[in-house]
Amino acid sequence: MKPPRPALRSASAPGPTVQRLADVRMRRQQLLTTKNPPDLWTVIHESSLKHVVGSRAVMTGQLERALDTARFRNVTVQSLPHNVGGYPATGLFTILGFPKQEDPDVVE
Repeated sequence: MKPPRPALRSASAPGPTVQRLADVRMRRQQLLTTKNPPDLWTVIHESSLKHVVGSRAVMTGQLERALDTARFRNVTVQSLPHNVGGYPATGLFTILGFPKQEDPDVVE
């Protein structure tokens, strides 16, 4: 698994910050392959799949990684096409669900 540094380099952040962000992303990705991995369900807008950040080579790597990850039993990746118009879940958000009933789900 290659670190996501090239894609992060486009952000206006100093080198050490970019490296820290890349390290965090890599650790998060590794969680998906642990013995008891969390479920991941992501919906990606079609325009995000076509928007080039970095270079074509960087984007190709990103899309290949998404396809590989989508094959995990605990991962669902969906694409939201342009033609659906408006939809209620606009923007970035995270829903954390917990296995125990006494631990309520959290939306960030």
